[in-house]
Amino acid sequence: MASKITMQEYWKEVDSIANEIADETQEQDEDRNWAMDRLFEYVDGHEWIIYTWAYPWVLMHCENEDAVFESVGPQTTESYSDIMQKMAFYAFEQDVGAKLEEVLAERGID
Repeated sequence: MASKITMQEYWKEVDSIANEIADETQEQDEDRNWAMDRLFEYVDGHEWIIYTWAYPWVLMHCENEDAVFESVGPQTTESYSDIMQKMAFYAFEQDVGAKLEEVLAERGID
């Protein structure tokens, strides 16, 4: 387990996940909607969302730190860890989703 995620590592992982989902989409002969469903699964199971140490790093390097509020509105939480996880999840999901949209468009996947 790492104790720090650099900005370069963060964006490399965003790119890697987007391309992996696009590859699967093509291999399965699926469409954009299928790819976006896979996006949720990838982000939800990612170590940066599972382990609390990663939340601040995700939020530090993302471009969508307010995504949780845009996606699901005001939050009521019971702990710091809970809100940090939600914030990291939606920020990471939006960053990967934006890259995935680019990759799908480049590959002509509708």
